[in-house]
Amino acid sequence: MTRVAESTTALVREAADRLFGAADTVSLERARLVTDAYRIFDDQPVPLKRALAFRHVLQHMTLDLEANPLFAGNTSPALRAWMLIPEYGFGEDVQLRYEHADLAGFLDMAARVPTPLATALM
Repeated sequence: MTRVAESTTALVREAADRLFGAADTVSLERARLVTDAYRIFDDQPVPLKRALAFRHVLQHMTLDLEANPLFAGNTSPALRAWMLIPEYGFGEDVQLRYEHADLAGFLDMAARVPTPLATALM
């Protein structure tokens, strides 16, 4: 194996260990930003409101360029932080079902969404 291949393999292994060793969390950042944008652009038509909300998220979300050396940027402010995307409703993420089969169906019933969370997103 060449030195480049060895260092690349080590980098990938280190990134994978860091990613899969991180605790699962939930990020409320996107949910808060979208909720704020929907309030700001309340008078706009739904398609425009969605576009403006997306722009608001991209302009205000936490940007992490250091946590993962293989990919610049992030979708949430922490490794393995599951995003709540209120504009698409509550539902299970395919990756979550794959990695945590024991959680299948945990969002099927509206009553299972904690009241403080549901209130914050309304």
